[in-house]
Amino acid sequence: VATTSFNSTLGGGSSGYIGSETGQGAYFNGYMQDVRITRGICRYVGLFTPPTSELSPSAPTSLVLHMDGTDNSTTFTGSSATNATVTVAGNAKLSTAQKMFGTASASFDGSGDYLTIDSQSVATFGTSDFTIECWVYLTGAPGGYSDFGGTIFDTRNSGTSTTGFCNYRDWE
Repeated sequence: VATTSFNSTLGGGSSGYIGSETGQGAYFNGYMQDVRITRGICRYVGLFTPPTSELSPSAPTSLVLHMDGTDNSTTFTGSSATNATVTVAGNAKLSTAQKMFGTASASFDGSGDYLTIDSQSVATFGTSDFTIECWVYLTGAPGGYSDFGGTIFDTRNSGTSTTGFCNYRDWE
C-alpha cells in the first residue's frame, strides 16, 4: 500500500496503459485485479484499511475493472461512466490461479502483455485530484529488469514524456 503526491498536470495521452509503460516496455509481471480509476477526488488521505471485497464503481469513478471471468479469457469488461474500451495486447488474459476477490485476475507475464484504455476521459487527469487503485501480486521482474516489478498504469505518450503519469512497483 503506497500513496504519492504530485503537483503538475497529469495526462495528455489519448490512452491509459495497464501493465506497460506506454505500450513500449517495463511490462508488469504478475496478477492484477480490481483496477479502479477515479478522477476528481483523492479517496485516501491518511491511514486506511485495504478493501475486503471488490471495489464498487461509486461516483465519481471513471473506470473499474474487476477482471472477473473464465480462465484464459481475453475479454476484460469494466464498469465505466465514459464507455471506455479495453484492448488486449500480447497474451494478457484472465487467470483463476491468483485472485483476491471474484472469479479471476488479469495475468501478465512481463513480456509484452498489457491492456489499453482508449478513453481520454479516463486517462487524462489534468490538475485535479485522482485515485488509481488495484490489487497486485508480483511473480517476478519483467524481462530486462532485475529490480523492477513493472508498470501498473501509465498515461504518457512515450516513455520519455514528462506530461503524464506512470505508476510502477519497484521489485526490491
